[in-house]
Amino acid sequence: MKKNPSTPKFSSILIGACVFLIAWGCEKDVEPQGDEHFTSLPDFIAETEVNDTGQTVLLFTASDSASLRKDRSPHRIQGFLPQYQIPSNTTCVLFTAPYQTFPDTVSDKTFRFYGSAEMKNGIFSLSPDFDRGDYWVKAVINTGDSLHISNAARLNLSRKQTDFLIEEDITREVDISERTVLDASNYNHERAVLSVMHGRNHLLSMLTLQRRFILFSAADFEYNSNPEITNPQFDTGVYTLDLFLLDKDYRAKGRFITEYRVEE
Repeated sequence: MKKNPSTPKFSSILIGACVFLIAWGCEKDVEPQGDEHFTSLPDFIAETEVNDTGQTVLLFTASDSASLRKDRSPHRIQGFLPQYQIPSNTTCVLFTAPYQTFPDTVSDKTFRFYGSAEMKNGIFSLSPDFDRGDYWVKAVINTGDSLHISNAARLNLSRKQTDFLIEEDITREVDISERTVLDASNYNHERAVLSVMHGRNHLLSMLTLQRRFILFSAADFEYNSNPEITNPQFDTGVYTLDLFLLDKDYRAKGRFITEYRVEE
């Protein structure tokens, strides 16, 4: 197949946009559930009676601009369990704590249950209705034999969090091997998550520590949401690429959305 990165105008870029996020298939608003709202993270872990701690969940946050979110909640908490086959009907549980400068100093006892949502295709995307403020958030996934706990991610609702980037910020090119290359070197960030959408179907999320990377080279991505895929290949069609550039607190500082076209 010949891969042809399209170069749509800025206005057309908005048409399929996200996850963290336009229509993730697993997206579900978080709804507090009775007294569980007051359950601490350690209490929740004890009640599950699962002793093994599994692989760390990747969690990050984003706040969409008004032009992107439309009638949706402006805030997104998203993530996936890297390189792990998620059983069907798995639930992701969200906990929040007041912000402190250093996440390592925040006791797990201060993280309180907020809500839960089912996962789909190994991805979770939550849209909580938070009060204005500054928070740490964590997610827990119970796969039956193990509990998988996420990194702490900051969600700041007191100021603008996520900038929408255009092609002047993120450069795109095709190398001599006709591979699509994205270059985010001009934007200061710690890591990036790339999500691939086909219509409303979220196919894959991938994490990279590289500032310049080849789509979708396993050499440039640390891990992804589907352990069965090493070097993903896509059928003929038009896909949405949603790139989140994260700071050290796993907040999406910048977000770039574009199309990726695969031709016969």
